Amino acid sequence: MTQARDILTKLEARRKGLGMSCKALAERSNLTARTVQGVLRGRRSANLSTVLAISQALGAQIGLVRESKLSAVKRRQAKAKAHQLAAMTQGSAALEAQAVDDDAIKHAERQIETDLLSGPAIRLWA
Repeated sequence: MTQARDILTKLEARRKGLGMSCKALAERSNLTARTVQGVLRGRRSANLSTVLAISQALGAQIGLVRESKLSAVKRRQAKAKAHQLAAMTQGSAALEAQAVDDDAIKHAERQIETDLLSGPAIRLWA
């Protein structure tokens, strides 16, 4: 949530920098002053359309600044899931006094990651 808080902090700083009251911002964004104050101070959750209305009224834009390639996102997810699955397997094996060494776990993680990336994408997110 820190990114959301950062956006709201920047919007509040912009409002103050413009010398705009919350009431004026509310009128410009077609929101209530109470909503604007609550959102900008982090005391009220807001949906995306509310935050966009506030930003537009302040002459600011909110957008996707940096987008990871789809393959990079999938690889990170496959790596995380492979680690999780290997750790579960290692934990089960340890209970039975059959735990394997770290090299074998790393090899298993790489194999699981490869299998996840070569299979249906839905397996990554389930």
